[in-house]
Parts: sequence; C-alpha cells; structure tokens
Amino acid sequence: MLFCWESFRSDSTVRNLLRLFGTKEMAEQYGIRAEKALASRIKGNPVTSIRNSELNQNIINNYTYNELNFYTGNFKAVKAVSKNPSGSLGWSNCFVGEGICLFLLYLFEDAVPSKAAKAVANSIGFSDKAVQNEEIEFEKKIIDESNRDKTSIFWNYFQRWKQYFPMEADVKKQYLAWAEKIVHSRAEAIVGGQHRRQYSDVAVMLAMIAEIKEQMGEKGCDRKFLPYIKENFKTFFISDRDEKLFWYKRLNFHIDIIRKNDKIKTTQRVI
Repeated sequence: MLFCWESFRSDSTVRNLLRLFGTKEMAEQYGIRAEKALASRIKGNPVTSIRNSELNQNIINNYTYNELNFYTGNFKAVKAVSKNPSGSLGWSNCFVGEGICLFLLYLFEDAVPSKAAKAVANSIGFSDKAVQNEEIEFEKKIIDESNRDKTSIFWNYFQRWKQYFPMEADVKKQYLAWAEKIVHSRAEAIVGGQHRRQYSDVAVMLAMIAEIKEQMGEKGCDRKFLPYIKENFKTFFISDRDEKLFWYKRLNFHIDIIRKNDKIKTTQRVI
C-alpha cells in the first residue's frame, strides 16, 4: 500500500491516484489524503505534460491538475475551471469537455455502464492495456473483476473511488442542471456550424444526461430523447461506426443508424 502512495507522490497521474482506492484499507489510509500531495505540485506547461526524467521531477500541468483535483473531491473548484467558451466552441483548448464528462460519470448511478456512459468513460479514462500486467494482488483482483463484469478497469476504479466522496441529492441536481445547460449550448453550436466530427461526442453527452435524469426520478427522459433530437437538431446524425452510442437497453428500444449512398436511415425496433 505504501508503494502505491509513493507512486502517486512521485508520479501524480489519475491512474496512480485511483489505485489508492483499490482496497478499503488503502483508501482510508491514503486515498483521502491525496489532496495533500497536490499541495507540493511542480507546475508544468499549461497544456502538455512533460516530465523531466533527468531531474526526476513530478511535473503536473494544469489539465492533469484539474483532473486530480476532481478526484480529491474538490468539485466546486473543478466546476469553476470548466468554463464554456464563448459560442460553445473551442473545447479542445480548455477543460470544460473533460469537466462535464467527469461530472456526468459521477452522477450516473448504475454500477454497470450504459453504452453512453461507457463511451464517456473510455474518452477520459486510462487504457486497460496500461494495467494488464500488474503484479500487485489487489490489482489482479480488480482486473479479473472487470473482465468478469465486462467493464473497463477505469470504470471499476471509478466506482470504488466514488463511494468515498458522497454528494447530497439536491447538489447532484444542481450539477446536472449546470452540465445540461452547457451541453445543450454545445449541441446547438456544433449542429448549427455543421461540425460533423463532433456530433457523436455531443450525442453521447445528451444521451447520458437523459439517462441520469431518468435515474433521478424524472420519468420518460430517455423516451423523449430521440424526438428532442429530431425537433431541435434537424441536421443531427450519427455515423454507422457510432451506432453503439445510441443503444438504450433500459427502455426496450434502440436506434439503428445505417449509412447508404450518403443517406442516413433511422429505424426503431422493440427488443
């Protein structure tokens, strides 16, 4: 356990932080202390993360620092830096996209991810390949558990971490309302400007917001999702390679999107 703590202190990555929540004992002894380790942060380039291997410095850029700050439970600070740029474009140059995704993953209540939740987790989490050869016993168990449940290792760690940073129901709704407003603004900007490469990312966030609202007791949100898209974003479409993002297992329907002769055909069928 001490090894994992020293690993995080010397190489402060999201993966090394989440490892501190791999067991209950380690989480209580080290995980909740992670914020203290960030106090000695060596600031790096605001965008890129370049570590000085010769000096063995633990350099943390602003982007990574914001991620780590979220995982220490400093949600208000992360929300504050997740500012939507003017016109809701230019997300690649700021933290708002990552911030929104982190909050959506936190607010998602099911232990097993939906396809939208899985897509969001894959977009911001670390790769399973990076941890497949770990030799620490608790990590072997987590890897086996993830393989059994068919979830990513990052998803497994995220669920373990989340239980140590509870949030009141009314606060959750406030964060969701904030995220929803930004995502809807983003969708309007993306679709209005026909930035088609970003369509799938926006669709995933819109779908996940609908799922979270459903989990919070607002019935029918998922069933209203497709009509909402058709009404408000008439040029919105998803390519065939992104069809998995529109699967709604809980609602007994899914959308098949087929590309043929540059036309999109959408069909709905009951499972």
